Amino acid sequence: MLKLALLFLTALLSCGTHAAEGRKLALLSVMGDSLTVVTHRPAIGSSIDKNQHDALKTGDGVIDTLVLNEAVAAIQRAGLHNAAEVQALSYPGAHGSAAWFEGKKFTPTADLAAALAQTSATHLLLIQAQRSPSMLKARNASLGSGYLEGLGFYIDRELKMRRSDNGQVGVGFLAPYAYIKLQLINLASGETEREQVMTASGTISAAKNPEGDDPWNALDAAQKMAAIRRLLRGELNRALPELLQR
Repeated sequence: MLKLALLFLTALLSCGTHAAEGRKLALLSVMGDSLTVVTHRPAIGSSIDKNQHDALKTGDGVIDTLVLNEAVAAIQRAGLHNAAEVQALSYPGAHGSAAWFEGKKFTPTADLAAALAQTSATHLLLIQAQRSPSMLKARNASLGSGYLEGLGFYIDRELKMRRSDNGQVGVGFLAPYAYIKLQLINLASGETEREQVMTASGTISAAKNPEGDDPWNALDAAQKMAAIRRLLRGELNRALPELLQR
């Protein structure tokens, strides 16, 4: 069983002229406890994703805490609530959220329903991994093959890419990505009122590797996590005001 972080905004959301009076919001991330490293493998004449997918384990709750902290900060930056009290609760539930839905209706397990009832929340913002075709953003192109999901890094060790700052060319690139779905769920009806899909990415030439030509080392460990955080922050800053203000 995987412990998932659950944050509650117990004050009313203040959404300007479109405020939903009496709405209380709970935030739940089910992003898991690992990043995914996707290594490109050429697949000529086939639509099957033949890339190698490896899990890069993080500490228990690290990913969900990161996502929720960035979501709360984005809400605060957008001025969507007034001095909301934020509480933390560990939800000892299974990672997969598919079991929480019958068709499109949100039908949580008894333990999750009880945890949500304790918050008096009227709405749930569910944050989960999105699986979509690889569309990695480069300067003048969309790169990559196969599918990406959640948070992680895509590695291509064949395509030549030029550094944007000095023009140096390297063989291969590293692409941090954040593929996430946000759902705003009415807890009384179980209906999803709105949703947003985030497919953010960036590309870094292997030429940025100071010690060789492996694109994986174009960023060190701290820089990799900072790149993931920047993607999350930018997309949540963009998506949450639209999702919550209506």
